[in-house]
Amino acid sequence: MSDIDEKSVMLGQHEARLDSVEATLNEIRGDVKRLVEYMDRAKGSWKTLVAIGGITTAVVEGVHQLVGWLHK
Repeated sequence: MSDIDEKSVMLGQHEARLDSVEATLNEIRGDVKRLVEYMDRAKGSWKTLVAIGGITTAVVEGVHQLVGWLHK
């Protein structure tokens, strides 16, 4: 395979990965919006604080995994 063909394959692979990451981020965005709506209804309860901690942990870990996956 020529150098140009290899680069084209690599670019295609990266594009597919980015599409997957964008889809995942869109899902996360929707989940966060639903959680914010839930927290607005809960208004100050201790469950809201626990939910915020869980959401933050999940989002940070998800982003960490995505960055690690893209960096390979």
